[in-house]
Amino acid sequence: MSRETIIRRIRQDAEAEVLALMESAQEEAGTARAAAAAEAEQVRERAVIAGKKAVDLEIARIYAQANLDAREILRHAREEMIRECFHAADQELARVRETAAYPAILGRLISNATEQVGGNQVVLSAARRDHALVREYIRARGASSPEIRISGEDVATLGGVIVRSGTGHVAVNNTFEERLGQMRNELVFELARFLSSGSGGA
Repeated sequence: MSRETIIRRIRQDAEAEVLALMESAQEEAGTARAAAAAEAEQVRERAVIAGKKAVDLEIARIYAQANLDAREILRHAREEMIRECFHAADQELARVRETAAYPAILGRLISNATEQVGGNQVVLSAARRDHALVREYIRARGASSPEIRISGEDVATLGGVIVRSGTGHVAVNNTFEERLGQMRNELVFELARFLSSGSGGA
C-alpha cells in the first residue's frame, strides 16, 4: 500500500470519526437543549404557578383584611351608637324628675324596694331635691308596716331611691342609674342585634 493510499485512508477514517463525533455531539447537544428547554418550561410553569398562588394569596389576604377592617369599623360604629343610645337614655331620665309623673314613679320605686328589703323598719335615701316627695309619700302612706324613715343623705342620682333595712344589712338600690345599669347587658344585646340586622348582619 502506497504512502498516498495510507494517508488517504487515515484521512477518510479521521473524517468519518469526526463526522460520527459531530453527529454524536449534535445529538447530545440537541438532547441537552431539549432537556434544558423542558426544565426551563417546568421552572417557568412553577414560577407562574407560584406567582399565581402568591397573587391569589395576596388577593385573599387583602379581602380578608378588608373584611376585618369593615367589621371593626362596624363594631366601633355600633359601640358608638350604643353609647349614644345610653347617653340619650340618661338625658331622658334626667327629664323625668321634672315631669308630673315623677312623684308616682318615685312612689312605685319606694314600694318595690321596700317589699324587697322586708322587715319592720326601712330607711330611705334619696337626692336632697326629692326629700320632700319622699316625706309626702311617707305621710300619704300612713302608719302601715314597715315603718319608713328618711335619712339625711343626699344621693347623687337622676331619680329614685336607695332603701335599706333598719339594721343596714340589706339594701336595694332603686335609682334610675342602677336600674338602667341592671338592664344594660340586655339592652346592649338588643341594640346590637337591631344594628346588625340593619347593616346586613356584618
